[in-house]
Amino acid sequence: MTDTTAREAVIGDNSEAMDIRAMLREEPKAIYFDTKVLPQLLAQLDAEIAAAPKDVTDNKARDSLRSAAFDIAKLKTRLDSAGKDLTEDYRKKTREVNDVRNEITGALEQRQAAMREPLTQWEEQEKAREEAIRGFRKYLEDSLTLPAGATLEKILARRQRIEATSIVGEVYQELTELVAREREKALQALDSFAAQIRQAEADRAELEKLRQERAERDARDAVERAKAAAEEESRIAREAAERERQEAIKEAEENARLVAEARAEAQRQATEAELRRKAQAEVDAANARAAAAEAEREEALRRERAAEVARQAQAEEDERRRKDQEHRATIFEQVAQDMTGVSGITMAAAKKLVQAIAAGSIRNVTVEF
Repeated sequence: MTDTTAREAVIGDNSEAMDIRAMLREEPKAIYFDTKVLPQLLAQLDAEIAAAPKDVTDNKARDSLRSAAFDIAKLKTRLDSAGKDLTEDYRKKTREVNDVRNEITGALEQRQAAMREPLTQWEEQEKAREEAIRGFRKYLEDSLTLPAGATLEKILARRQRIEATSIVGEVYQELTELVAREREKALQALDSFAAQIRQAEADRAELEKLRQERAERDARDAVERAKAAAEEESRIAREAAERERQEAIKEAEENARLVAEARAEAQRQATEAELRRKAQAEVDAANARAAAAEAEREEALRRERAAEVARQAQAEEDERRRKDQEHRATIFEQVAQDMTGVSGITMAAAKKLVQAIAAGSIRNVTVEF
């Protein structure tokens, strides 16, 4: 069926008994060509919502609402897809089609929510009920363990809260018997914990009493021991004082004897030391005289060796000077002879010229020796 024939078919049929949803399943684009189709569809859906069951306590009613809401969602998707197709086919009418799409989407989403509202409320209530049950069961489970540092007041308060919570079948439904058993088990555990804490408190009180009695006995024993110890210390002190007095007398006598012996020993050592000093002084004097004589002999030998070295050095210097003078004279003689042979000057004049060169009186001319 073409878009034109579909539009004509819808416009030509105004029967209110017509199944708009069935027609739209066959030709979803028709809703965009006839302005009467959408109101008819919404009216039909509103009627179905009004006729839908409101009691959702049984599964059949809940399934019926869930299925009806899902059908509306599928119709919304089909119509929205048809509108999208039209926007591709009719770009010039995009704004009009989109306005209709938005109206359809908003209206159908409202009716989808309205159709599902009783079910949604029931599901929220169910979620809250299940969360409450899980929280209470977790509270019961925690009550099976005695926490560290728990007091009797806290245990009794927890027991009172659990005991005050009634296990109602309308709320707990299929979990009623299970939660009731868990509740009883938790109460028994708390009673056991309370008994343990009471016993522990009684044991602590008895232990404290025994500790107090022992402390009193220990205090009395300590007084008796201190008294006996003081008497013993007094006796020991008297005996020690007498021993010290006797030892002091003996020590004084011994010190006097040692002092006398020390004085005699010191006198003897002083006499021996004086004799050794005099003997050593004589030895030192003889050694000094011998050392002085040896020093004088060594000094004479040193002076004699020094004089000999000086004489040898002077002789070597005189010999060096003599040889140098002879060498210089030979050089002078040779240079003078060469000059007379080259220039024809006399030997006397040549010697004077050589002497002037050796003295540096003639610039830029030297004689090598």
